[in-house]
Amino acid sequence: QAVSARSPNTSAKPAVLRLGPLRPRDQNMFAGSLFAAVAAVAFGVQYVPVKSHATYDGATFQFFMSNGIMMVGVIVALCSNEFGRHYSVLVVFGGVLWSISNYLVIPLVKLLGLGRGFSLYHFVNLMV
Repeated sequence: QAVSARSPNTSAKPAVLRLGPLRPRDQNMFAGSLFAAVAAVAFGVQYVPVKSHATYDGATFQFFMSNGIMMVGVIVALCSNEFGRHYSVLVVFGGVLWSISNYLVIPLVKLLGLGRGFSLYHFVNLMV
């Protein structure tokens, strides 16, 4: 049975971001590089406000950073219809370890210096 050129295509195709005349593999490489650059800038500027405010023992820094992350997480969970689902204890334990390392980053940087302190802090975050 021949299909006319006017009949609609009923097969479901996934939505693909087209970036001009690039092949799909090149598009993925471009999109990945773009998102990596955005992440690098975002992670690079997250500590800039700390320079203009007193950090005390790190508790204030931890409080504001954790509340900001929680606010974004709740918004994403509400938008993606994932709010209220069951979470494992291992995920909660990882969040607790991350919060402890986040709490200790300011005293750690003051004690060990910027290079060693942030290296150790990010190493712990990568392991968690």
